[in-house]
Amino acid sequence: MASWTLATVTAPTFWLTGLLLAINSRSDHPAFWASLMGIVAFVNAATIMRINQRQHRREYACRETLARHYLGMSRRMGAALFLACGWASGFLPDLTLPAAQSHASLAAVSAALMWNVLLAWLFSLGSFAHAGIVHARIGFAYQPRLPRA
Repeated sequence: MASWTLATVTAPTFWLTGLLLAINSRSDHPAFWASLMGIVAFVNAATIMRINQRQHRREYACRETLARHYLGMSRRMGAALFLACGWASGFLPDLTLPAAQSHASLAAVSAALMWNVLLAWLFSLGSFAHAGIVHARIGFAYQPRLPRA
């Protein structure tokens, strides 16, 4: 619980979005901005549960492996949820499709989709890059390996 709370609250996207919503909660897509905070909390919780289940089946060799595995899982899940919420709320189409609709070509539409994927990747990297390290340090205690005699 402590690693989930700390990983969620210290995520830059979580506190930045919360701060911006506290300053002014009126926007064109209020559901999207509020859902970003929920995505960070949900993905951290789901990833911690998956990491703990894997730890019970087959232990991680070291904290670094655990942190890399956490980052890989949470980045994919966070990016997918970002894209789903962005398209469902209408934020991503409003942001990237006007440029594509001016030309209405396949290249313009593919460029808009590339920008969507880039935004999702940046969101997930900013949200979860630190979380694996936090969870590996707080959630797991490894016995130091003694040198062989």
